[in-house]
Amino acid sequence: GLYSAGEYETSTKVDLVARLLKDHNIQSAWMVGDRSSDVEAGKGNGLQTIGCAYATYGRASEIEGADVLINDFRELLPLLEQ
Repeated sequence: GLYSAGEYETSTKVDLVARLLKDHNIQSAWMVGDRSSDVEAGKGNGLQTIGCAYATYGRASEIEGADVLINDFRELLPLLEQ
């Protein structure tokens, strides 16, 4: 399914991700994104965060604090193997 703040009436992306994790009984996950709210949502739920440095939507400063930065989506697979 799709999770959106409007649909679930959550006040923050932290709450939205918490809802998704609970609904699907997810114990371990990564948060991948290109916005500060993605990093905040991941950190707020105890997840590893991966910042997409190749995205052109926001400023580079938006993903500061991510655990890992990737420059290409294909860089995710090697991370899974670690």
